Amino acid sequence: APQLQMYMSYLEIYNENIFDLLPDNANNVATKRRAFDGPPTLKLRESSRGRIFVRGLARHAVSNVRQGLELAQMAKSNRHTASNNINAESSRSHSICQLEIAHVPPTAAGRAATTGGAEGG
Repeated sequence: APQLQMYMSYLEIYNENIFDLLPDNANNVATKRRAFDGPPTLKLRESSRGRIFVRGLARHAVSNVRQGLELAQMAKSNRHTASNNINAESSRSHSICQLEIAHVPPTAAGRAATTGGAEGG
């Protein structure tokens, strides 16, 4: 049977800027993004094959539903929000969850099983 690996990326478009809602250091509480931190903006690019992508967007390996839901919750908590007259946590942004399912060659799948899985980046 073919071995598959799922990866998740989550981005936010806010004030015409692109932000990574799951940066590689998302598990590091000391560097977790806050509104006043001024996170770096990412750039939309096109590859030589015509594929549109966001340069620098983190890619996280997801091995089960719980892990995917935890990443989605972390991304939600990193979104820009502000209160308004109608909603206490209104978001003035758009967020995009990107899921990628990749075929893992048999030799790589064997290594992943013995090393605890592949890390996205």
